[in-house]
Amino acid sequence: MSVERQLRCWASSTASGTACHPASCSQERTSRTHMLFGAPPGTQGFCNLSGWMTQEIFVQCLHHIQKHLRCTVENKVLVILDNHVSHISVEAVDYCRDNGIVLLSLPPHCSHRLQPLDKTVFSPLKRQYNAAITSWMYNNLFSFTLAAFDGVGALCCCVRFIQAAPTLCVKLPMYNNPGKCQTIHDVAGILGTAYNSAFTIQNITSGFKSTGICPLDTEVFSETDFYQSYISDKPCQQSTTPIETSTQAAQNAAVDGPPDSSAADCPPDPSASRSPDSVLICSPEVSRPYPKATQQGKRTGQALGRSRVLTDTPEKAEMEAKKNKSQ
Repeated sequence: MSVERQLRCWASSTASGTACHPASCSQERTSRTHMLFGAPPGTQGFCNLSGWMTQEIFVQCLHHIQKHLRCTVENKVLVILDNHVSHISVEAVDYCRDNGIVLLSLPPHCSHRLQPLDKTVFSPLKRQYNAAITSWMYNNLFSFTLAAFDGVGALCCCVRFIQAAPTLCVKLPMYNNPGKCQTIHDVAGILGTAYNSAFTIQNITSGFKSTGICPLDTEVFSETDFYQSYISDKPCQQSTTPIETSTQAAQNAAVDGPPDSSAADCPPDPSASRSPDSVLICSPEVSRPYPKATQQGKRTGQALGRSRVLTDTPEKAEMEAKKNKSQ
């Protein structure tokens, strides 16, 4: 992909294993048909100066989904997505309510476990895309025969069969695009080659099954999946009890006098409470703990989202209130 411009693709699929027609967004002022040459069949092209998903483009993607799934108010469909700001707008909710689309957002930082395409489809798509790039550079292989005649090597093409001579078959790449740099005009065709290999029925259905969405499996996650990460867990809240400083401790010691050495408790001897056959097990973490992530500063950007049904009336009313307040 060229550095100057970008081409992004959004894909969706159903729980039955059907891959919906993808949508792409190019970093252009106007949409051009030649940008989608070789793209997967039915790809809908959009354009945006930033190349990112916006609320206006997402509404057009919903039109694309409704046209493919043919959903109605009587025959509703459930669309699962993340909490990106482009997915949350009053216009998108109004269109979904009028066309039988129910929007369900995932909890924050959970798409790697709850998003079916992230689980089993996007990783094969990346591998197939890298392989398609390699095939775009060089695909055809030719061979030649290295024959030895009386100790003298000769290079002969595989036109005739050479008898009474040891042969060695060697394969070398023949570059289809020698010295050519991949541009944004080649991305759609390369993606079209990798798309059909990654969006298979087996990969899609495995993603919905591994996330427990379809078939519904409420026990797909164990209790350990909800534990905090040891590296990034936050420390416990500090107690409100005032902590005595070293200066205050020295002043209190001067007022109270020196402590009674006879009443002082000596630390217990570990060897006295252990039997001769017992073994003291000490974890290396005691002497050298695992490194901890530093405490991050206060978030100043967008507030974290939550899992909710965006097409419900209370959620729509909240969106309308925020929109009116911003205006």
